[in-house]
Amino acid sequence: MAIYISNNELGSPDDLSPAVLRYILEEHNRRLPRLQELKSYHLNSCKVTIPDTDGATPVKVGYGRYITEVILGYYLGDPVRYDAKPDDDGLTPGAIPAAVRHGRVVRIDQPAAAPAPDISPVLEAYDRQTISDTDAEIGRDLGIYGKAYELLYASGDEVPGPRSAVIDPRCCEMIRDTTVDHSKRAFVMVEELTHIGGAKYWKMTVYTDTLVHSYIADVDMSFTRDADPVPHFYGEVPAVEYSNNSDGMGDFEAEISLIDAYNTLTSDRVTDKSKFIDSVLAVFGASIDDDEKADLKKYKMLDGLPTDAKLEYIQKTLDEASVHTLAADIAAEIHKQSMTVDMTDSSFAGNASGQALKLKLLTMNILVKTKIRSMTRGLRKRFEMYNRWLHTQSAMPIIDRDQVEPIFSVLMPLDETAIVSMVSSLYAAGIIDLKTALQQLWFVKDPEAVIQAVQAEAEAKASRYLDAYGMLRARENTEPETGDGDDL
Repeated sequence: MAIYISNNELGSPDDLSPAVLRYILEEHNRRLPRLQELKSYHLNSCKVTIPDTDGATPVKVGYGRYITEVILGYYLGDPVRYDAKPDDDGLTPGAIPAAVRHGRVVRIDQPAAAPAPDISPVLEAYDRQTISDTDAEIGRDLGIYGKAYELLYASGDEVPGPRSAVIDPRCCEMIRDTTVDHSKRAFVMVEELTHIGGAKYWKMTVYTDTLVHSYIADVDMSFTRDADPVPHFYGEVPAVEYSNNSDGMGDFEAEISLIDAYNTLTSDRVTDKSKFIDSVLAVFGASIDDDEKADLKKYKMLDGLPTDAKLEYIQKTLDEASVHTLAADIAAEIHKQSMTVDMTDSSFAGNASGQALKLKLLTMNILVKTKIRSMTRGLRKRFEMYNRWLHTQSAMPIIDRDQVEPIFSVLMPLDETAIVSMVSSLYAAGIIDLKTALQQLWFVKDPEAVIQAVQAEAEAKASRYLDAYGMLRARENTEPETGDGDDL
């Protein structure tokens, strides 16, 4: 979550007081343990609570990573596409008749539709850095921490262009004011470093609307400037904050107690099994020395014991059925509470139809719809800042960010035959245009490119036909006429 500071207390972001810097650093360090714990569950390096006895075996089941990666692949497995929409008024600048411009009132029955804006310069900037990888990192951070942060900077090319970097939420904070809008005032990156002598210190990099500031904080929290401010030319704080949900919680954060219980139960099962195998040998009516113990362990037999001697293993009785049932119940509850599906469940797929699988995935659809809505806001903000940067280079005009529609391809089970049939019918009936029809087909990644290819192919066929027709006509014109001659 962001750090909220009133404008009066914050002052100018380009001249933060030591008290404000200290407060930001202390607040960051206070929040850090929660984020570290969430990361440990994702990496499956969390602690397992088991009895401290000999032979205890801690076992960790990576449900944190499973939940995060399954949800991530479900809605970001395919790259996000971007579509441009025309203005809401549906009019081009030259669509209004001259009579209206001269003050006369006329009725416009069929105004000319405005073309969609050209967003290709931004998309080219995205392609140069493989923005789909950045989107996947953002989605992963959302699943782990409940928040994700994207920092925009200038590339090192001869002609600098806009670039994006995903910043670990454990290393940054967004500073917002306390107004209703909660406007962002600064973005702060926090790095914990070590001097050559071993003393720790913090480096704080503050991004404001126009400048980038750098501060150094020693262990006594005394702040000094590390370098002169540097302009960034984005026109606003060059960072985008993404939220996983309204509570800012990760995908598995609410299920940590269930994950702990499953890990503990699994560890106990493995420990009990180890103790069951390593049973105690009880000897009745005889004694065994060390050599005989060695022979028994090596040869699995013992000779020379009294006839009334008795040997047997003392074994612990294991109720595997009840333990397995409890483990299955905990696992089912984890999937239920995290709104994910168990892909290993034999009843999940089988011979189920596409519609039946959609019903089984209903909870995941509900979950990712919320994530998509939240992520769409951030992607539009990113587009706005890229657009502004490229506009200053005269590469494109300013485009309203609401005219850009990020399109997510959710990996739903498809009834491919039904989808193709439906799309073909709608297009043939004139209900949808070709571009809309192509957008419904899962295998079409770039509808515009397909339309251009179809048009080029049609033109090539027409050209071949005309060429063939022209050759035929030319041949007909050059061939001599034949017919019955006059009898002599």
